[in-house]
Amino acid sequence: MDKPTAEKVVTLLNHVLMNQEQGSASTNQKLDQILEFLETHTPSPYDPVVLYSFDGLEKRIVTNGGENHVATVGGPTADAFRAMQGLESEKDWNGLLTLCKKEVAGEKNWATPYLFCSEAHLNLGDLTAASEELKAAKAIVHESPDYSQPIGQLTKALQQATKH
Repeated sequence: MDKPTAEKVVTLLNHVLMNQEQGSASTNQKLDQILEFLETHTPSPYDPVVLYSFDGLEKRIVTNGGENHVATVGGPTADAFRAMQGLESEKDWNGLLTLCKKEVAGEKNWATPYLFCSEAHLNLGDLTAASEELKAAKAIVHESPDYSQPIGQLTKALQQATKH
């Protein structure tokens, strides 16, 4: 379980303990949802982990036996990154959103399309969707320095948009 999820579970359990006598139906429902999520989304420690660089040029696959590095220079993720950059510079937010959703479907462990989706949603005025896409990207990269600047910029832009 990642650190943010673990912190949320601890917060929820503390809330349950504080309100133990009331037995809130919504709290019990939320606990059931968390349990179902953990049962269906907890990865095996033997599953390979796929890590991408922000620009899609590098792909690493970490397996139980160590690390296996696969370079994808000029590969599909690098091509997609250039296409996303082009749509971003043209401010074609609908086109960017369409491309990003296609990339997310194909490469679920690559956080960059989620960030571009977030930016597109932000520019189209859907702050809720922008926030969800940003949250999905953060869950993938955790504290990766490769993503800290774009995540920081999007977080700031979302905060400013929310204030207006």
